[in-house]
Amino acid sequence: NRLYGRRGVYQFQCVIPFEEARKGICRVLEEAARSRGASFLAVIKTMGRGGLGPLSFAMPGCTLALDFPRCKETHALVLRLQNIALDHGGRVYLAKDACLPADRLPSMYPRLNEFLEVLRAIDPEARMQSDMSRRLKLNLR
Repeated sequence: NRLYGRRGVYQFQCVIPFEEARKGICRVLEEAARSRGASFLAVIKTMGRGGLGPLSFAMPGCTLALDFPRCKETHALVLRLQNIALDHGGRVYLAKDACLPADRLPSMYPRLNEFLEVLRAIDPEARMQSDMSRRLKLNLR
C-alpha cells in the first residue's frame, strides 16, 4: 500500500496473439505513456498454448501486465488499453481485472456461452454471485 497509496492498484494484463503482439503491445505502451499513466510494474512474457477452460486467459501470444495507482484517470486509461487489446485480437485477464464492461466480454472470450451453460446448470437461480459476475452480467445472460 505504500507504493500505490490507500486506494490500491488497477492491474491491466492482456494477451495478444503473436501475429498482432508487437503492434498491439506498442500501442498499449504508447497510450499509457501519452496519458502519463505511471506504471510501477511492467512485465512482458510469451505464452504458449491456450487453456482448456471456456474462460481461460491463455492463448498463444504475448502478455503485458501494467500496474497503475487506482484513480478515476487510470480507470479511464485501463478501459482504453482494453480496447487496444481487443482491436488486436487480445483479451484481458479476468482474475486481475476490475474494469472490463460486460459488453466487451463475448468478443474477448468466444467460448463464453459454454461457461454460461455450465453456470445455468449448476446454479439455475443465480444464487452464486460476486462483484465481478454482477459487473460482467454473467447471471443475466
